Amino acid sequence: MGKLFDRIVETYNYVNYDLQDPRAAGLFYLSTPWFVFSIIICYVFFVRRCGPKFMKDRQPYQLEGIMRIYNIAQVLANAYIVLQGYSVLTNEKFNWRCMPLINDGSEFSEKIEINAKIYFWIKISDLLDTIFFILRKKFTQASFLHVYHHAIMILAAWLGNKYVPGGNPIVLVVLNCIVHVVMYSYYFLSSLDSEYKKSIWWKKHLTQLQIIQFFLIAVHNSQILFNNTCGYPYGLAFLLVVQTAFMSLMFLDFYIKTYIKKKAK
Repeated sequence: MGKLFDRIVETYNYVNYDLQDPRAAGLFYLSTPWFVFSIIICYVFFVRRCGPKFMKDRQPYQLEGIMRIYNIAQVLANAYIVLQGYSVLTNEKFNWRCMPLINDGSEFSEKIEINAKIYFWIKISDLLDTIFFILRKKFTQASFLHVYHHAIMILAAWLGNKYVPGGNPIVLVVLNCIVHVVMYSYYFLSSLDSEYKKSIWWKKHLTQLQIIQFFLIAVHNSQILFNNTCGYPYGLAFLLVVQTAFMSLMFLDFYIKTYIKKKAK
C-alpha cells in the first residue's frame, strides 16, 4: 500500500509540476488543479442542486440592469482578445499549419501568454451566465449541454495555460471569442428589445456559428495528429480534437431537435 501511495504521489508531482510550463509555477490558479476543480464543482453543485433549491419558494430576481452591464463587459473583453489574437495570427512568426509553443521572452510570446491568462478568467466569468438563469428561475435554460460546455471550457483554458500557453490553440481562442462577441451582443440587444428575444433568426444562426466553430477547431488541430512539425503535445491535440468533435455533435443534435424537428411538427 505504501508503494502504491508513493507511486501516486510521484505521478501527481510529475504531471502537475514537471510537465507544466515554467510560467505557470507560483500562480495559485495554475500551480495545482485544486483551484479550477473547486470552481467547477461549486458551479455544478449550485446550478444542479443548491441554486434551484434556494429559488424554489422565491420570486425570480429582476437582474436586467446587472445583466446588461455584464453582457457589455463580455462583449468588450472578448472583442479585446479577438483584436489581440488577430495581431498574433497575422504576425510573420505565426504558423497556421502547426504553431509551436514560444517561450523566448520576446514581446510576441509575452502577448500570447498574457492573453491566454485573460481568456482563462473570461471563461470563469462566463459562469455568471448560468447563475443568472438560476436566479431568474430559468431552470430549463441551464441544460446539460449548457452546463457541460461552460465547465469543460474552463478546464480546457486551465490546461492550456498550465501546459501550453500559446501554440496551436490560439486559433481556438480567437474563434471562441468571436462567437462570444456575437452571442453576448445578442443577449444585450434582447434585453433592450423583446423582439430580439422572440426572433428565432438570432438563436438559430448562433447555434450554427457554434457548430462551425467546433468543427473548424477539430479540423485545425487534427493536422498535428498526422504531421506534427512543431512539437505540440500529441496528447493535448488528441483531447482537443475529440472534445471539439463531441461538442459539434452535441450542438448539432440540439440544433436538429430545436430548429428542424420542431419546425417540421
